Amino acid sequence: MPTLPHLDRAALVLAGVGAATGVALALVGVLSAAGPTAVAVPALPPASAVPAPAVAQPMADMGEAVRRPLFAEGRRPPPPKPVQPPPSTLVQPPDLQVVGIIAGTSSGVATGTDKRAQKPFRLRTGDALGEWQVEAITRTSLRLRHADQVQDYPLVTPPPLAPSPHPR
Repeated sequence: MPTLPHLDRAALVLAGVGAATGVALALVGVLSAAGPTAVAVPALPPASAVPAPAVAQPMADMGEAVRRPLFAEGRRPPPPKPVQPPPSTLVQPPDLQVVGIIAGTSSGVATGTDKRAQKPFRLRTGDALGEWQVEAITRTSLRLRHADQVQDYPLVTPPPLAPSPHPR
């Protein structure tokens, strides 16, 4: 009979000890398990407490379901009510004084003062000022638009200087 090397014997001994331990634990678990337990089942209600099945209604009592069957071929939902757009509210235009404009062929820049806020502004074509949009900047004016409202602001030119008196 062939002999196994020393390491193989140790592995076989460990495997045998592990198997024996597993079998022993399984037997202890089975033998110590409690017997079956009783489960309480609620009693069924008496037959008189159960409602009777619904009695079929005559077709004449069905009313709307008979006149407009749910899955009829020609049934369509009622037409939608027309939606009224909300009335446009007039938005107060800004109070601007335009003092400088640089206008190009498709865009431009306008500078000036917002009289209400007492602050300077610089706007380009397409910019927004509050609810107002810069629609166009020409050589002589700035045009703002809000919905269907349009407001033009002309370029303010300073008055000509009075000639100073010549000293004698």
